[in-house]
Amino acid sequence: MEQKIRSLHCRMQAGLNFQNLDGEDVVFLKDVPFEWEDIIARWILALPSDQTSMGMPDCILRQHPTKGIALTDEGWTNYISWMTKVLDDVLAKQESETFTRP
Repeated sequence: MEQKIRSLHCRMQAGLNFQNLDGEDVVFLKDVPFEWEDIIARWILALPSDQTSMGMPDCILRQHPTKGIALTDEGWTNYISWMTKVLDDVLAKQESETFTRP
């Protein structure tokens, strides 16, 4: 049931569960659509350390003692931008292969 509630389909309809953490809007990784959990974790691991090291000025992660790791609003925006670019690149490749066939 939790997966259904957190599914991409349901979450997009309901909106993400942004919360205020120390005066900043964040989305906890446990609240993102479950289809993206592993992808976001892998994306975070691939980021430069200045964006993922707590306490660094450009860090897009926040830590809560009981709720875990969260992405800042800027971090979420960066993730969506990256994901959109990846999807667009894949679609462009697919289109070029489809439309260049004899």
